[in-house]
Amino acid sequence: GLREGFDAQRARAYARSPFGGGRAPGGAGGAGGPGGPGPDFDLGDLFGDLFSGGGGGGGGRRRGPQRGRDVAVRVEVGFTEALRGTEVTLQLPGGGPATPCGACSGSGKIGGPHGNPCGACGGRGSTGGGSFTVRIPKGADDGSRLRVSGRGESGPGGAGDLIIETRVKPHPYFSRTGLDLLLRLPISLEEAYCGATVAVPTPSGEVSLKVPPCSQPATRLRLRERGVARGNQCGDMLVELDVRLPDRADAAAQEAIKQTTAAYSGPLRENLRL
Repeated sequence: GLREGFDAQRARAYARSPFGGGRAPGGAGGAGGPGGPGPDFDLGDLFGDLFSGGGGGGGGRRRGPQRGRDVAVRVEVGFTEALRGTEVTLQLPGGGPATPCGACSGSGKIGGPHGNPCGACGGRGSTGGGSFTVRIPKGADDGSRLRVSGRGESGPGGAGDLIIETRVKPHPYFSRTGLDLLLRLPISLEEAYCGATVAVPTPSGEVSLKVPPCSQPATRLRLRERGVARGNQCGDMLVELDVRLPDRADAAAQEAIKQTTAAYSGPLRENLRL
C-alpha cells in the first residue's frame, strides 16, 4: 500500500466486492447488497496501477512504445592498443543503416505482442545494419564494457544501445592487475650479479631501470605511476627480474660458471626442509 500510485479506497472497494470475496458493511452480498450495482471502479485500472508503478492521474497505466533491444558485441584489441586507446570499425548485421521494419512496424512480431516473430526482420524489429567506427578509451581492460546509445535494434520507442565488450590479447612480457602492470624483464647473469642500468618500455615512454648488484631471480622492482592510466588515475609498474642462463653451450662459459661456486655465502640447500 506504500507504493506510489496505490489507491487504498479502490482496493478496499475491491475487497468488499464479489470479486474480492468480501462483504459490504451491513449487507450479505457485495457492495450495494445482493443484486445491487457493482463497485464503482475498474479492475483494469486497479491492477494497472498496482503493477505499472504509475503515478496519480492514471499516467502510468499504459506502457509507452517499446524501445528496441540492446545489441552486445565483442571486439578483440591488442594489449598495447588497450593501454593507449584505439579505434575499431564494427560491422552490424544487414549491411546498411538500421531502420524500423515496415512489416511489423518495428515490433518484431506479426499479430500483436504475442504474435509470431516477423519473418521480414527475423524478430529484430529492424532491417539493415551498417558499419561505423568507435573509439575504445585508453586503459580498457579485458571484459570492459562500452555503451553506445542508439546503435542497437530499432523499435517503435526508439533504438536500443550497443554494448561493446573488449577482449585484450595477451602480451608475451606484460600482464596487468587493475591499473598495475607487471613486466617480466629478461636479464643476463652478468647484469644480475654485477648490477646494470637497462631500458624498460612503459605506456608513457621508455625509462631507465637500475638493477642492483647480486639481484636474485624473481626480484621485483617498482616504477611508480608508470602503469595503466585511466581518467585521473595511474597505476604502478612492477618489474620482475627474469635471470636467464646462457642458451648456447660454450666451454669457456662453463668453466667460468664453475668458478662462481666459491662466491656463495653458504650451501644453497642447507635449510631445505619439508
